[in-house]
Amino acid sequence: MRYSLLSRFQGGLLGTQIAQQQSGQGNPFPPTGQKQPLPSRDRDIPLLCAAESLIQCGRLDLAHWCEQLRLEQPSALDLKQRASASHTALWILPIALYFHDHRQSLHDNVRQAAALWLHPQENADDLFLWADAIAWILRENLTGPDLLDRLLETAEGRWTPTCQHLKELRTLCDRAVPLEAVLDRFSTSRFSTSPIPLALAFYFFASTPEDFCLCIKRAARGQNTPSIALALTGALAGLYNSAYGLPPRWRAHPQVDRAKQQGERLFATWSGVYQSHRRTEGVRAVAAAGAIQPRASLKIISHHSC
Repeated sequence: MRYSLLSRFQGGLLGTQIAQQQSGQGNPFPPTGQKQPLPSRDRDIPLLCAAESLIQCGRLDLAHWCEQLRLEQPSALDLKQRASASHTALWILPIALYFHDHRQSLHDNVRQAAALWLHPQENADDLFLWADAIAWILRENLTGPDLLDRLLETAEGRWTPTCQHLKELRTLCDRAVPLEAVLDRFSTSRFSTSPIPLALAFYFFASTPEDFCLCIKRAARGQNTPSIALALTGALAGLYNSAYGLPPRWRAHPQVDRAKQQGERLFATWSGVYQSHRRTEGVRAVAAAGAIQPRASLKIISHHSC
């Protein structure tokens, strides 16, 4: 089904907020010693600051992003080059939204963000898979069940641990293995492995892409499922089903208001309709998927490069 890009931008940001509200866990992050994410209550601060920086600058400006974080949550800056691929993937969601329409620009900007946050032992190629999946959804050239196959095809030549997990999950899907058995296989002892939350998010989404609630409930069903996997699942399902496909009782929660407003302002900046420094609350900007308006931050001949 075709949804406006505005509703998809909002759906992705709202989906992360809604999914995190469904987690009843306290601190879901494994004590790895080397990679130290923020406490769960502050986990989305880098994401929100990334969106705000893009809105104000109209481009990726790492120094401005860090300044936004310094104002909102100074402790987040301690995570530079210490974050896992899964948490970095969540934080770069606004970047993937903003640059989804040109693959080279998308990867270039994701690479810059990865250099800022990603721990040296982590693989930036996992973030390219994440960004590509977001772009496919926004460009409406992806059906949910095809996601795992397309990711594995795209990953040829740059195989990562996440790809190995995706291959295993694809086999489990083909065999119609029940969810409980899948979660047992990815047991508590393995959840400390950084790529697993990202792989699980792809799996949860690809299993029931048309139903946002079911995606989230399946992801939350595992007692030991990392809540970062819930947030990533919410982002994918929210993008795919748009803000209109989210349950009214969830999207009306006061905590999601900021994400909803940021989604609208981020889209307005992306579309080139408004000056990046201007507020756009209450002003509607809409466009069909695949459509793009001229903007100074992206000067290319063809807007259909893939």
